[in-house]
Amino acid sequence: MKALKVIFYFINVILYLLTVALWIMLSDEITLNLCVTVVTFSMTALLLFKDKALYAKYYESKWFKGFTAALLSSLLLFCILGVTNYLFYKHPKVFDFTQDRLNSLTPQSETVLQTLRGEVTVKVFARKEELPVYQGLLQLYRNVKSDLKIELYDVELHPDLVSAYGITKPGTMIIEMAGKSTMVTESEELSLTNALIKVARSKDPVVLNVQGHGELSPDPKKLEGMGDFITLAQKSNIIFKNVSLNDIGTIPAEVDVLMIWGPRQAFLDNEVIIVDQFLQRGGKLLIALDPDLNKDVLKNLRDVLLKRGIEIKNHLIVDKVSQVNGSNGLAPLVKAFSPDHPVVQAFEGPVFFPVASPVSRTEAAIAEGRSFEILAFTTPFPGSWGETNPKEFLSGELNYNEGKDDKGPVGVMGAYEDKKTQEKIIVLGNSTLIANRYTKFTQNQALILRALSWLSSDDLIGQFNLPSGKDEPIFVGSVQMAVIFYFSVIFIPLMLFALAFYFFWRRRKL
Repeated sequence: MKALKVIFYFINVILYLLTVALWIMLSDEITLNLCVTVVTFSMTALLLFKDKALYAKYYESKWFKGFTAALLSSLLLFCILGVTNYLFYKHPKVFDFTQDRLNSLTPQSETVLQTLRGEVTVKVFARKEELPVYQGLLQLYRNVKSDLKIELYDVELHPDLVSAYGITKPGTMIIEMAGKSTMVTESEELSLTNALIKVARSKDPVVLNVQGHGELSPDPKKLEGMGDFITLAQKSNIIFKNVSLNDIGTIPAEVDVLMIWGPRQAFLDNEVIIVDQFLQRGGKLLIALDPDLNKDVLKNLRDVLLKRGIEIKNHLIVDKVSQVNGSNGLAPLVKAFSPDHPVVQAFEGPVFFPVASPVSRTEAAIAEGRSFEILAFTTPFPGSWGETNPKEFLSGELNYNEGKDDKGPVGVMGAYEDKKTQEKIIVLGNSTLIANRYTKFTQNQALILRALSWLSSDDLIGQFNLPSGKDEPIFVGSVQMAVIFYFSVIFIPLMLFALAFYFFWRRRKL
């Protein structure tokens, strides 16, 4: 009889361990878990009732009173730790010690999350074994935005929701915010953050890309085109439309940014008028003009900028200190940026400008309500200067000439804003920095995407440069979670409890 009782006690302990394991490993099986839990507690109550006479003398003993006091103290400590753990769970702080911060979000993603106002829900539809991977990725987002709501669905257990949301393949995420929703089928940071941008925007920015004057082609197959950049911008939810100004009478109201990128041929007077009128209506302009050593065919377009105090000189920038190897100083490698302007704030670069013109301002740029700021510039003199003599370029002997050339640092990119008219202009002295041949230089593209973001009054920047390294992100699966749970929640606390009980028993004997 005694042996049978020991067996029942042993079975009861096993049932407790099984109950914990079931709730962890099979959290979706609510009915099974509840049944096992009820059976476990019922068996405990039955054993206690069966041996109530045996336990009665313990209830009244001095030892039990001391044990109860210790148990209550332990429960109080457990509650304090539980509340502390809950607060850390609601307001998590994560430290990433990997070499390239591969277990953290990029600063751009963090910026997007910090600008979101309102609750965001991410619903993941994947196979059961894949859900922990998505949960690990989304937890990185939740570490920054604590009210991010994550819902995980096994596609095999929820066919009704799969059908309702139009899910066609496992591994699909639905992002919902303020009544808007979008679908993501790639489990990567770029796609997920761009989806967050999309649901947060009232509308996607529209960029009108001017063609017809020898500008960089939108064709991704041409080395001197910028099709790769346009594709990247479209992935960041920017709408590109190519147009000839000579075919339209005015810039449509839906256009957020007018883009004039590297024209080689003259603009007609009526085209220049269209650009000027667009700016006077509070338009936004992104313009890049390359130097032309033969003649200046873009003078009327430069004049539109010049009357606003913006000057893109038809000269060459030479930087002998920071340059692309073999360029003889004509491809400056820019590492110096304005610390405060939103376009380049916290932007580290470097960015290279293959054969660029100097960008500067005149007094008209700082008239009432106006501001102009150089965003990127070369190294200080004598390391760099603005070369005015094209003959030196042709001879290959580039030297600074006092009184003729401009001393460095020389601006290669600037930002203009007029508070009265709401005009915004970003100017660059080179357009080929985002040509298809330079696609692998992602910082070049990132800089121009930041410029488009600022011009379109969009605080959400959708370009990410994930560094490569030897470390890989670690996402904890269900098995690892079970091991962590058993050791941190069961075995270690039991060991500490046993140690406390030992000291209590030892003190009782003294």
